[in-house]
Amino acid sequence: MAKKRTTAQRRAAAKAAWALRKLKSAKAPTPIATPAGYEGVMNAPGYEALAFELQAAFEQSAHGKGRERHANGRSFDRQPIMELGRLYGPGFTAGQAAKKTQEGLSNLLTGNFDPAKALVELHGAIVYIAATAAMIRESVKE
Repeated sequence: MAKKRTTAQRRAAAKAAWALRKLKSAKAPTPIATPAGYEGVMNAPGYEALAFELQAAFEQSAHGKGRERHANGRSFDRQPIMELGRLYGPGFTAGQAAKKTQEGLSNLLTGNFDPAKALVELHGAIVYIAATAAMIRESVKE
């Protein structure tokens, strides 16, 4: 028999369901621009959405906000995302990915949800996960 949900869990579920209904009935969101240079380099039928989001995260890091704010002329493996991860361990970058995800979705239930801002944060989370994977790969090579 399934465990009964608490009152708080039921309220949270009802609030989430209400927020989703509100989002579905809202005006159409502002279209999100296609990342520059996206030509479907990662070509696998049925995986276009994944390829698009991975490419968008790469573009943001290599040519957008990531490069502007954090690169200072350094390659990815010498930027703070990697250096701090090496200093504190892969849990640091994994935690940053979780934080970025939470920030991207934080306004979902408030009615102030902005899909464009959410995508920026979620693409940042993807980059942090990639940095975590890169650090693990580095440690295997050593």
